Amino acid sequence: ILPKKIKFLTPNYDNILPGFDSFEAIAFRGFEVYITLEIRFPDSMGAVLARGHIDERTLDVTIPEQNLIELAVPLFVDNMSYESLVIDQNTVYAFFETNGESLVNDPYALAYSLPLTGTLKTFPMFPLEYRIADATRLDSRKHFWVINYFYPGDRETIRPSKDILAVKHGEGPTHSVSDRVERLVEFRLKDKKIDLTKRAPLELRLEGEKTSRKWEALVRYDNEGFLIATDKYPTTILAFVPFSSH
Repeated sequence: ILPKKIKFLTPNYDNILPGFDSFEAIAFRGFEVYITLEIRFPDSMGAVLARGHIDERTLDVTIPEQNLIELAVPLFVDNMSYESLVIDQNTVYAFFETNGESLVNDPYALAYSLPLTGTLKTFPMFPLEYRIADATRLDSRKHFWVINYFYPGDRETIRPSKDILAVKHGEGPTHSVSDRVERLVEFRLKDKKIDLTKRAPLELRLEGEKTSRKWEALVRYDNEGFLIATDKYPTTILAFVPFSSH
């Protein structure tokens, strides 16, 4: 894999978008690009959805100045909004970062028709504990995977309940002796709801006794597995996770 740096051209959101904190999710439909931007204030959180395009020659990404689509969060959890987007033909789904039973009653994904017209709809989803940090594209069966992450220092913030997946499928040698969680979980779109598949989570072998790798980016890599990346904790990491490790 040989990385190539491309330009990501956007308006100066610091000047035009009150509370702008960061770019979060990204998803693609052909040469169209959809992103979320996190809005952060001391006592409230939010996000907006924007559309851009890819230059077919240079692969540069441009997000023009435009009317942004507001994505209201289901509740205030500091520094958490919509970090994952999944596109199904003419619909984009946005996933809130934390959906556990102790925090969110009746969790849901937001759905918006493409191009960005019409109104937002909600689709019920399984109350997955911990955090959802990113999602892959759909496969032919409308299945997709998410990063499911937990850093024990977030316990009082997200108040996790019983880990149903760990109870059902068991845990590997490193997860069974740690409160940390670094795993991939498979969902599916079916019958206007978002539910788990029958596949067990794909756990990543934990590193050391206390180190939590803050995985933030996930894509399918052909039919071989996944590429996954951290932001900067404990450092920036790009890794390959083969399907055969499941």
